[in-house]
Amino acid sequence: MRVMWSISDPLGNRIQLTRRCWEHHILVEHPIMRQFSNQVRTTVQRPDLISRSKVSATALLYFKQCSRRPFGRFYLMVVAGIRKTRRRGFVKTAFLVYNLTKGGTMLWERSSGIRTTLKVTS
Repeated sequence: MRVMWSISDPLGNRIQLTRRCWEHHILVEHPIMRQFSNQVRTTVQRPDLISRSKVSATALLYFKQCSRRPFGRFYLMVVAGIRKTRRRGFVKTAFLVYNLTKGGTMLWERSSGIRTTLKVTS
């Protein structure tokens, strides 16, 4: 399993992306992400918002607002599975979204840098 990168998020988790996930899942399911390869790493390292997934308590969602023609304004969302006992995780997928309704409980927001328990709504 070749690791493309391993970085820390603002919550202190160490997140990695494997070449297998990038090439055999993300680019297959979301080929447009090839244009955003550098931003995937930045989204985990310096997100605008981190929330816990509505679907899985062990998944974190990282959002970073972007704008690019012809897409307009959107968020790049990276989903990472977290192993709580070791504060380590791995990227599961990444794709573009146009609002924050995919998120669950907000854990961290860039503007404040303070962990919160607010509900993310659109």
